[in-house]
Amino acid sequence: MKAVRRDEEFKIRFTVEERDLILEVALVDGAVAELLRRATDVERGEIAVSCSADVLDDFLGAIAAAANHCDEAGLRSRLDRLYDRLEKLERTLLVLDE
Repeated sequence: MKAVRRDEEFKIRFTVEERDLILEVALVDGAVAELLRRATDVERGEIAVSCSADVLDDFLGAIAAAANHCDEAGLRSRLDRLYDRLEKLERTLLVLDE
């Protein structure tokens, strides 16, 4: 388990497809969307986004909402897989509320 302060930034890797999926379907707020748009460190089809535990929580909420309101099974499956991966990451964090 990795201890982080709530506002401490760490890197999350996304595929370009995952980034596009979040931007197109999930209802992320403007600041979170901007983090994804600014992520330019593309390596083997992946980007690295600097974010905090709060932003990770925002990603999870937006992805869950999109999946819950999705009628297309294939799209819902992709959202569910992304949510599961990020939730697994979140469970490895011990968030310190200073």
